[in-house]
Amino acid sequence: MNSHTIKKLFKLGVIAPAVLLAMLAGAQTQQHITPTPAFANGAPATSGTQLATGQYITPTVIAGSVQQPLNPGLPAYPDFVAGEAVKSQLSPDGTTLAIICAGQNSLDNAAGSLDSANSTQYIFLYNLAGANKAKPALTQVIQQTNAHVGLVFSPDGNTLYAAGGNDDAVYVYNKSGGTSIVASQ
Repeated sequence: MNSHTIKKLFKLGVIAPAVLLAMLAGAQTQQHITPTPAFANGAPATSGTQLATGQYITPTVIAGSVQQPLNPGLPAYPDFVAGEAVKSQLSPDGTTLAIICAGQNSLDNAAGSLDSANSTQYIFLYNLAGANKAKPALTQVIQQTNAHVGLVFSPDGNTLYAAGGNDDAVYVYNKSGGTSIVASQ
């Protein structure tokens, strides 16, 4: 065999397995697409890949879904958007969505020094009831000194527990009327 034929066979030996793997991955992805529990605007999604966690991902956005910036509404920093949203949790009754940030949210005041009162982590609470299902309404922002990935509602949905990161604490927020307040640590 000449070197030209050997090069062609070598290329085929490298390319063919890669194409085969891509075809298999595509076939497996197609098997997982279902029109079930993923929701957008209260209606079932029509595509997506279900993960082992029960959540769905899509190569594009689910039709009708919305993206909102995590702006805590700080008067001195009206354009500030909190970083590092690490966990979201839906309340057991499906009417409240909690999102916790555990990022570098350091803010400098006008004098250039650290504004420690606002340089915290944030928990955003959204109302998903009724008409808010289509566009969640931000109802409250809780400032928490430190945070990590832990965030869970109690089974009755009246208490929210949030990990305190390097504070080595669990923050407990009890529902009071339509809002949540810090109960204990």
